[in-house]
Amino acid sequence: MKKDIEINIDFGGFYHSVHADNIDWKIDQDYEWYLDQNDDNTHIDYDKFYDWVKWDLTYKSYCENYIDMLNNECDLDLKYIGVDSPKYYNYTTDKIIAKIDRQMAVNKLLPITYNKNFLIWANPFLTSRDGFTSFYDGIEDLISKSRDNETDFEILIGMVIDWLIYDNCINEDIHNLEFETIIQYD
Repeated sequence: MKKDIEINIDFGGFYHSVHADNIDWKIDQDYEWYLDQNDDNTHIDYDKFYDWVKWDLTYKSYCENYIDMLNNECDLDLKYIGVDSPKYYNYTTDKIIAKIDRQMAVNKLLPITYNKNFLIWANPFLTSRDGFTSFYDGIEDLISKSRDNETDFEILIGMVIDWLIYDNCINEDIHNLEFETIIQYD
């Protein structure tokens, strides 16, 4: 059995989200700083500056710092691995790929699956309805299957993390997240 498990964290993604707005705000601030530093009329316009943003590196910085914030707020020890971005955003959005020590997941996160509020929150995500066919018959089915299947266990722990984000209102204070926008000047 692996020491660490890998999970996907549904933090809200970068497509038309509070996180995209947060990054845009930071780019605006960086552009203002750029103008202040280049007051000799050699500065470029905002659109050109925006084109200089290295999105993959900016997203990486954002997600690494998001994981740090989540660890601090929820007393976890998640490790950032990467970002899973969909080819098309009409089905899903970006997710943070992270790993967590299996023993911490079992000792600290698995007990949350007995929390009534978690069960109420999670069940609709795993229940089939018009236009959506679930692989599970509700949260209880996922919990049951996670006892014997590593992938199901990782999905369950990922859902617990998603619930912690929701329950602790992590995304409501996202404007306090410190991260770096990576700009590559031509």
